[in-house]
Amino acid sequence: MRWLAAVLLAALAGAAPGYWRGRADGRLAERARHDAQLVQQLSAVLEQHSSLVQQSQEASQRLRRAAAARARADDETTRELADALAKTADLRAACVLDAGVLRQVDAARAAAAAAAAGGFAGAVPAAAAQRGR
Repeated sequence: MRWLAAVLLAALAGAAPGYWRGRADGRLAERARHDAQLVQQLSAVLEQHSSLVQQSQEASQRLRRAAAARARADDETTRELADALAKTADLRAACVLDAGVLRQVDAARAAAAAAAAGGFAGAVPAAAAQRGR
């Protein structure tokens, strides 16, 4: 019976380090699996981020092109206006206006006078008397 106890004790002494080694290896394997899954998730996030950065750069380039086109159009319009004003500068200096412009000014004056004389509840008495003259 002593020999049986000695064999059993020797078997337990030999198996214990194996158990603890297996347990440690299992923990390491599980941690490695978890880390690999985390790396995959982070890689997916970085891919999405890279795609968003690319889209942002493309949008920025489109905006720069549109702003440059707008600046060219503004420069052209400014140059055309400056040329048109230069051609009629002597007329404006002498206060010579086109007949169409004078008709528009007269029509605006008449409309303003009518609106001012109308008031909220009808014609203002002094304005009505002046119109009747």
